[in-house]
Amino acid sequence: MSINILDWLGNRGIDTPIKKHKAMGRWFFVQVKEWYGEEVEAYCTLDDDGDPIHCAEVYTSWNSEGFDWSDENLKCLVSDMER
Repeated sequence: MSINILDWLGNRGIDTPIKKHKAMGRWFFVQVKEWYGEEVEAYCTLDDDGDPIHCAEVYTSWNSEGFDWSDENLKCLVSDMER
């Protein structure tokens, strides 16, 4: 399944300015600037049965300073989140 991350968030009422984004399987990561600083947030687009998730909830987040955007790191983070 291929989705447009910005459309997916926008269709769920999220209009936070996004500086960077990257998809990894059913997950995507977005770097956002909030009033308290910048962070990278993780969202899941499909539930465990493969059905679309219709609400946008941040699963977890990390400080964006020094965040590793490499595929290898994102795969590790996805693996940790799916445990």
